[in-house]
Amino acid sequence: MVVLKDTKSDADVTIVINDELTLDKFNDKRIVAGDEIRCKYDNESGKNISKRFQKTAGC
Repeated sequence: MVVLKDTKSDADVTIVINDELTLDKFNDKRIVAGDEIRCKYDNESGKNISKRFQKTAGC
């Protein structure tokens, strides 16, 4: 689970991540706290389940 800050509403959103590729990125430190990411998720059974989770392109 990760907590993201929605840039439009400034609210915190908790996302459940199930896919191995994204979990590997966290384990390898390719995604760390403070990174700007893009995420799409579905609300299934009251939980926000990640569909797409990727780091935005930086300078």
